[in-house]
Amino acid sequence: HPVFYYYKKLPPFADIKTINKKAILPTPDDVTMLAEDLKTEWKRPTTHILRLRRWLERIIGEDGRQYTGSSCFQMSLFSEVPPSGCQTYLRGKGLWLDEDDKDV
Repeated sequence: HPVFYYYKKLPPFADIKTINKKAILPTPDDVTMLAEDLKTEWKRPTTHILRLRRWLERIIGEDGRQYTGSSCFQMSLFSEVPPSGCQTYLRGKGLWLDEDDKDV
């Protein structure tokens, strides 16, 4: 299974360079393991993508979802601080359309 380690501060390179192959890694600040399917295509929404995204969001402290143009517009009207996923929209670079917006 893929294992992801997070270190707030990396160990010094000199310490890593001297570790032999049988040594134990330094204790990470956070760790997550993902299940993998037999083909390892990384397409399973709940066992791969969602679990990894939520782990990264917790570490980074930001919302990692992607938003459409209309949802960013609505959130910018009703929220003082829209999610970071809407920043390109708010800077005027645009986002993809919702399915409902394709007729516009």
